[in-house]
Amino acid sequence: ATVGKEAADVVRRRTESHKKAPRDPEESLVKTHAFTGLTRAVAMDCEMVGVGPDGEDSILARVSIVNLFGKLIYDRFVKPTEPVTDYRTAVSGVRPEDIRDGEEMKTVQKEVGEILEGRILVGHAVLFLDHPKKKIRDTQKYKPFRQTVKVRSWSSS
Repeated sequence: ATVGKEAADVVRRRTESHKKAPRDPEESLVKTHAFTGLTRAVAMDCEMVGVGPDGEDSILARVSIVNLFGKLIYDRFVKPTEPVTDYRTAVSGVRPEDIRDGEEMKTVQKEVGEILEGRILVGHAVLFLDHPKKKIRDTQKYKPFRQTVKVRSWSSS
């Protein structure tokens, strides 16, 4: 057994080898050789673009869904149903050419509905969806999550 300075050197070497940052940030978020299909829980993110005067109203522009292991299982741009007045590209990453030939909203709704059927949904501000409330883990409203990370909701719930 090592003692004193030798023990500290061994621990330091082991700790430093674990501190090395992955070359690609995705390596720390997505399991490389993980299952790529649907899992009992999925996470969804939606990007919105602005419509109406000054782009103050929002419509859906993109839907992305990943499985429990972070593997992308669905990613679609949505054709706008109204003229877009603010693409919010700096935040959304959505450009005019992305949604010009996007999927019809009804098609995306149907496909997303089929994916979510019977699954736990994790996302931010997703309570507007027609999905069983017990199967939603909304990072904005889900109380156990808020208590764990000690985050207060800005909404009046």
